[in-house]
Amino acid sequence: MTFEAFQELVKEEALKAGLQEYELYYREEETVQSRGMNQEISSFSSDKECGVGFRCIMNGKTGYSATEWFTPEQAHELVRIAMENAQTLETEEATEIYGPSDHYQEAESLELPETDLQKAVLVMQREARSADERVQGGTMSMAAHVCGMVRIINSKGLDLQHAYVQQIAGVMAVVKEGDAQYSGGKYEAKPLHTEILKPLAQRAVANAVAKIGAGSVPTGIYDVILDADAMGAILEAYLPVFDAGQAQKGMSLLEGREGQPIAASCVTVMDDPFYKDSMVAIPFDAEGTATYTKAVIREGVLETLLYNHKTADKAGVNTTGNASKAGYAGTIETSPYTFYVKSGEKSLSEMMKDVEQGVYVTSVTGLHAGTNAITGDFSIQCGGFMIRNGVKAESVTSFTISGNFFDMLKQVKEIGSDLQFQLPSGFTMIGAPSVWVGKLSIAGE
Repeated sequence: MTFEAFQELVKEEALKAGLQEYELYYREEETVQSRGMNQEISSFSSDKECGVGFRCIMNGKTGYSATEWFTPEQAHELVRIAMENAQTLETEEATEIYGPSDHYQEAESLELPETDLQKAVLVMQREARSADERVQGGTMSMAAHVCGMVRIINSKGLDLQHAYVQQIAGVMAVVKEGDAQYSGGKYEAKPLHTEILKPLAQRAVANAVAKIGAGSVPTGIYDVILDADAMGAILEAYLPVFDAGQAQKGMSLLEGREGQPIAASCVTVMDDPFYKDSMVAIPFDAEGTATYTKAVIREGVLETLLYNHKTADKAGVNTTGNASKAGYAGTIETSPYTFYVKSGEKSLSEMMKDVEQGVYVTSVTGLHAGTNAITGDFSIQCGGFMIRNGVKAESVTSFTISGNFFDMLKQVKEIGSDLQFQLPSGFTMIGAPSVWVGKLSIAGE
């Protein structure tokens, strides 16, 4: 049975049950992926997920249910289970199903090339091998094409749908020097035109080669520049602090700080569902509310947290259109879209010129264990390079940077021009350029 026919059956069941407020959230997604190793294709897969979540309101309480089976029996069960869930809830928090917004901005879909994924994988294998004679057979390359669609229908006259596509490529290079092996990766979400594959493979190999003979950092306090990948990873780890729901639970130090300076004046952080070249552009959120571009931090001042309807109503403000669901079966949460630190004007090398002695961080690990989104404290294992007399010097590894995220935002000295984005996660993509974050404590040798 098609979803079109199934949703009509669900509407009939909801009407029979006397439901006045309900919603159907449909999502389908297909991922085709190819991987390569040892100069040949190691795997090829195609996976498709398709399902619908049902949400209803009964006596001010929300009930959820979900299914992947589109049958008359499941239409009945979907409504019954959601109603039972709503009746068992103990909370009395106000909730509502919302009608359509007055206007929806069009989200332009990227024109992605018709890519032979297996050929792309082999091109990256070949380019990685030719980049350095020390590259080993364990070097892995991958390419993926993702396409999907979201549709929301509810009892308030809402009927929205949006199709999306993504392409991803990456290389994890392994190099050998003596008896030791080193690895380094590079992944990007971009249209897989042939011309991006060679430099991507070369950067992955360069990241691995940079670790050969890496030394240690004497413990101390240093000026630190985080490269774009490292800054983006740290920003992603602290996304919960910008969630109004987390703030209202006392789990973010940004509660009550809107309109106040929280960062250096050079720091602007945007949340843009329509960012040019974004692979996560979408015109409506998981509640069917129109999305829009906003500054979360503008020139150091916190302009807004991120709200869905529930948290906005609690705060007495308008939603920012950031309601989200972790798949069709998820409950309503809050997430950003293309969330990024706005670029500065200086190149990385120009920023380094002003650092007499410091550390350039190019890799971070253990973020889950090493960051505390409630207090902002972090202690993160890193690798990178020394900065001496304004230039990048020898590579260093196995050192720890420690500090506090909120303090770090306040002491940012400069922001680079090399904005890069992490891989998409749902409809969220995080971006940052290289950032000179001032002085941090470093534990090394």
